[in-house]
Amino acid sequence: INAEYMGTFIQNMMAQVATEDKLRDLTLKINKIKSIPGFKGYIVLTQDSIPINIYNVSEEEAVTYASLIKDLIIKTSIMLKGQWPKGEEELKFLRMRTKKGIEIVVTVYSDYSLIVLQDCTTVADVKPKEMKTEGDEQRQFYLI
Repeated sequence: INAEYMGTFIQNMMAQVATEDKLRDLTLKINKIKSIPGFKGYIVLTQDSIPINIYNVSEEEAVTYASLIKDLIIKTSIMLKGQWPKGEEELKFLRMRTKKGIEIVVTVYSDYSLIVLQDCTTVADVKPKEMKTEGDEQRQFYLI
């Protein structure tokens, strides 16, 4: 799946979670992510990086991801503040891909962080697809 599309999709869904029961709404939106080709699992973390909702990931793996991602988020945020000292930039989204084609997508939101794991090797088809985005603008995304 196209990295830009996946990132925008997840980020938009996280930004829309603004009701009283945020975790329930987040879980409903995550169900949409499950339909994306290559989806492997997800972990929802609190602000303190405690896994509170996991899917298709063992508890041990979730705690490991939470610990490592927390450190990565902190270090990345420090780097961003060093680059833009006025505090104009903050970490919202981070994507990493391994040599084996596993992608770790992290979206940071005010109350939660979302880690999505996907296997980019399962879908070999590359086709452009037009999608409507906010403001009825059309962008072209490539699905891998």
